[in-house]
Amino acid sequence: MPNLTHGAQPWAQLENMVVDATVRSAGLGHALMAEALRTAREAGCYKVQLQSRNERTDAHRFYAREGFTDASAGFRLYFNG
Repeated sequence: MPNLTHGAQPWAQLENMVVDATVRSAGLGHALMAEALRTAREAGCYKVQLQSRNERTDAHRFYAREGFTDASAGFRLYFNG
């Protein structure tokens, strides 16, 4: 669905990016994030957004180290599920 805000500029949504616990702290998460951000920039996205449950504090620290800022709680509606 086309973006209907911000001059119809594209944006990226990251979901379900997980590094197995047995190989965390090896740089894989950073490499995955760098590739996702590179792809978003090349696609002309004006922002990259992700969501994470409040209790995932380790993930939140990782996102902050990657340069993300806490934006909002947000709302959603699922049609199937």
